[in-house]
Order: sequence, then C-alpha cells, then structure tokens
Amino acid sequence: MQSQGQTWRALRVPLVTLGGFLFALALVVLGAFYLWRGPITVHGAPTGRLIERFTAVERYVHWTVAITFTVLGVTGLILTFGKAVLLPLIGYTLFSWLATLAKFLHNFVGPILAVVLPIMIVLFMGENLFRKGDWAWLKRGGGMLTGEHVPSGKANAGQKILFWIMAVGCGLALIVTGLILDFPNFDQTRATMQVANVIHLVAGLIAILSAVRPHLSRLDRHAGSARRHAYGVRRRNLGPRAPRVLVQRGKRGSPGGTAACARGHPA
Repeated sequence: MQSQGQTWRALRVPLVTLGGFLFALALVVLGAFYLWRGPITVHGAPTGRLIERFTAVERYVHWTVAITFTVLGVTGLILTFGKAVLLPLIGYTLFSWLATLAKFLHNFVGPILAVVLPIMIVLFMGENLFRKGDWAWLKRGGGMLTGEHVPSGKANAGQKILFWIMAVGCGLALIVTGLILDFPNFDQTRATMQVANVIHLVAGLIAILSAVRPHLSRLDRHAGSARRHAYGVRRRNLGPRAPRVLVQRGKRGSPGGTAACARGHPA
C-alpha cells in the first residue's frame, strides 16, 4: 500500500475546483468589460492597402500552434471539468463518447504542439524582448481603459508578458509534463507522473486564462479582422505620414500594387 494516490487526489481536487471558478470568473469579467468598453474598431474606413506584418512561415507556425492549442485546451477542459459540468447535462452515454474522443485528441495532438511551439518561440523571441518604451506602455495600461493609442513596437508590453508566461513558461511546462504523461513507458515512477499531472493542470489553466482575454477581444474589431491578421495589418491612412520603411510589393504602375511590407515597424 502507498499513500501517494491519496496525496495526489487531495492536492488535485482543490486545484480543479479553484481553476474552474477562475475560468468562469474570467469569462464573466471579459463579458462585463465588453459591455462597458464596447467593440474596438479601426479609426476610419479601411483603405484597402495591406502591410505584411508577419512572413508566411510565421503565420503558418502561429496558426498551427493556435489550432493545436485550441484543440488541447477544449479537450483538456472536457477531461478536467466534464464529469462535474457536462455529465449532468448530457448523460452517461453521450459523455462517455465525448470523453473518449477528447482523450484521444488530447493524446495525439499534444506531440504536434511539442514540435511547433519551440519553433514559434524561436521565431518570435527577438520581437518579445523587453525594451525601455515598454514601461511607458504599462504605466498607461496600453490605453485599454481610455481608448487612447499608446505607442509601442511590433509587440506591446502586454503581448510580451503573455508571450513569456503563456508560450514560454506554461507552454514548455505543458510539453514536458505532457510527454511524461503521454508516454509512460520510459520508467517514470507513479510519483513522477502524479507530480507531472498536477503541474500540467496548473500550467494548462494559466495558459487558457492567459489566452482568453487577448484573443477573444480580437473578434469584435471588424469583418476583415481574420484576413488582416492572416495577411497583414490595415492602416487607416498610408499618405504622406506613412513610415519610410514601407516597401512597395506590387508591380510598378499597377493600380493594384498597394500592399507594402513593414517588418519590424509598429502597425
């Protein structure tokens, strides 16, 4: 007989309960903020001109991470809270199918994240190093409450904090502990897997809570937001005040040659 299972259960159950309340609270706060602040729109009508903010490789890697993280987040929430939340609503038969599907998706999609997330960290690490101007952005809250535009680099201070907490800290912790739990054939002890399970739970909840606010807030900007995020950033005006680093990418003399590249320039 060993008491480690009871110790693991005594530690895990309160964490799951606390995590559930925090997740629900985050959704309530986000909804309240949206009702108070309203949609975040662009200043003026879109010009139709596009600036390439991220390369094709950066976009493909980011979307791969985003899709795999979403699948893992949803399935992880089902496996963690499904018995308490979904089972009373949908019954044993449907929940058993849903939980089985969630388990298989979680186990097989996890290794994909283990490959692409380190690539994304390397690609975006240089843009997320903290610089002097970030403190001014933090002091003004990024204009989130006032609606003012606070100057920043390609990534603002809030995005940098999320990058280091969510992608680097929680992401790498999830990968290491996930591989320990996914492949129990490398002589891991029961105690090692129990510790990995608790760390995986905490890191996953922090990562999901960190991802909810900044990513859901992008959904209300305007109808072209998905295309803008995928192909570049629309600017309200590319007239005389446009940055000189813009590089014309269209054919010379063609009326459609309006896309420009401003890598490294705030957009």
